[in-house]
Amino acid sequence: MDEKDSKVEWLAKPTYEKVIELGEQDRENNKKELTESYQYMVSYYFTKQDIPKGKEALKKILEINPDDKDAKETLKSLDQPTPQQKPKKKVG
Repeated sequence: MDEKDSKVEWLAKPTYEKVIELGEQDRENNKKELTESYQYMVSYYFTKQDIPKGKEALKKILEINPDDKDAKETLKSLDQPTPQQKPKKKVG
């Protein structure tokens, strides 16, 4: 269990990292496990505010499954610059 007292503890991270390490040796036969592992890592990195590593994990998902809609949309939204708000004029 990753959640304890409503706080995510990321206890499965080492296990998913090991799945990635071993699964990358035969991507074709480990697509499902690799995708799940990389999805977990995306969540982990985004929670830790490590956007570059999160994007890296998203790209790995797309290497395994180029049609992964969630990975595509998330990566696209990260690559689009956010519009900056104009400062409000002071009245008076």
